[in-house]
Order: sequence, then C-alpha cells, then structure tokens
Amino acid sequence: MQIMAERLRALRLSINVSQNKLAPILGLRQSGVNRYENNQCEPSAKVLLR
Repeated sequence: MQIMAERLRALRLSINVSQNKLAPILGLRQSGVNRYENNQCEPSAKVLLR
C-alpha cells in the first residue's frame, strides 16, 4: 500500500522525528519502520492503532 508508506513518512518528517525515535513508540525496531516507509511490508492493525 504505497499511499500508507508515503503518508507515514510525511507525518514522521512533519513532526521532525527520526525512525529510531518513532520505532519504540510503535513497539518496533527502526528496521520495521523503514520497511513500512519503503512499502516492503504492511503494518498490522495493532501497529496502525498506536
């Protein structure tokens, strides 16, 4: 889902937060956030709700 990946990156950048800082908030590692932003996988409903 390319739109979700683009939106996640845009939102993260708009609040000036790095992938490393966002990852623990979502209960992920930085590599997981990177995969979502690069559209390599889709987040679960649980992650989306966070």
